Amino acid sequence: MPSLSQIKQLLKNHYSVPLKQVFKTFRLGLALFFVGLVIVYMAYQTLPESVMQEVVMLVGLLVLGVGFVMGMTAQIRMLIIRIVSFINDK
Repeated sequence: MPSLSQIKQLLKNHYSVPLKQVFKTFRLGLALFFVGLVIVYMAYQTLPESVMQEVVMLVGLLVLGVGFVMGMTAQIRMLIIRIVSFINDK
């Protein structure tokens, strides 16, 4: 089990990366979100009501969900990086 000082160091390393690197993760999450949204929309509009439509929509929802989680965690990480940077600058 890591000690408190190791946890602090890990958090410091995690939140001291450049925003550019975290923004790439945010963009990837955003892209996955919209790809999932397009998959769901296309499945609803083009496929007849069937099990295949449900499977395609499930895949689209999974991609959408993964993209949402990636985007939100990257956004929260960017916010924390900015706060930590602001506090350390004083």
